[in-house]
Order: sequence, then C-alpha cells, then structure tokens
Amino acid sequence: MLASTVEVAESATEVNGQLVHGSTKNYHRRAVPLPPFLRDDLAALLRTRPHDPDSFVFAAPEGGPLRHNNFYRRHFKPAVLQAGLPADLRFHDLRHSFTGFLIAQGAHPRAIMERLGHSSIQVTLGTYGHLLPGIDEHLTVGLDALGRAARAASSDSASSDLSHPIPVGHV
Repeated sequence: MLASTVEVAESATEVNGQLVHGSTKNYHRRAVPLPPFLRDDLAALLRTRPHDPDSFVFAAPEGGPLRHNNFYRRHFKPAVLQAGLPADLRFHDLRHSFTGFLIAQGAHPRAIMERLGHSSIQVTLGTYGHLLPGIDEHLTVGLDALGRAARAASSDSASSDLSHPIPVGHV
C-alpha cells in the first residue's frame, strides 16, 4: 500500500473444483500502479483482517480463496442487475472497460500492455486496436492545430521580416 501498487505474481484457477496455483500467462511478475482512491479503499479493506502476507486480497467470507462461481452468482450478477447494466455482462468485460478508459485518456499502448500484463504490444493492439480509431481523430485535430499555428506564425513573420523564415524544427 505504501508504494500504491499491487504485485501480480501468480494466478489461481479453479479446475474441477480444485484451486490450482501457477504462473501468470506470460510467466512474468508485474507491479500495477493503483490510483489513490483505490489504494485507500483496499487499505481500508485490509485493515479489517488479520495481517497475513500469503492471504488473498479478496477472500471468501470464511477466509479461504474466493471461488469464481460463488462470487459470480452471489455478488457479481446481483450487482450488475442492481446497477442496471446488461444481464449478460461478464466479469472479464470489466477488463475491457478498464482498457477503454486508458485508451480514452490517451494512454500509450506500451503502458496499457504493461498494466494488462500482455506478453507483447502486438497482443494489446490485436485485442484492443479496434478501440483506437477515436485516437486518429485526436491526431487529426492536433495536426490541424499545429498547421494553423505554423501558418499564423509564418504569416506574422512574413509581414514583419521576410528574411527570417521559421525553421522546420520550431513549429
């Protein structure tokens, strides 16, 4: 909590009712930065429990691992319906929404790749590239602003001193 990060070190998957621990998909650990509001919420949650560095952050009521099917049926689906979201919303869709928020903020694809733990930028762009077309419009608007500023500067310069054109690197 002091570093405002969560370290993703391994995965836990339920297979035939048994919890199997293993490496992450890309076999790498990663530190995911937390925004302060989320860090504060997690810190408050963790203060309610005995300190155990090996326990899960999100645990079942009796303290063991949170089982996907139980969580989904008891908590996630009721919360989805209460929020008025589509009934077919999947938990994994939250990951896609998160990525969409990062893209909308103008996050660099490499930063998105690292946050999501993808093995390569190609995986990130292959999965979320369809969300990037809105950025193309942003680039066009930015290039238009630069072009207009260059014209204005060139026009001002030309009217005051025609012998000093604007160097290319200074637009």
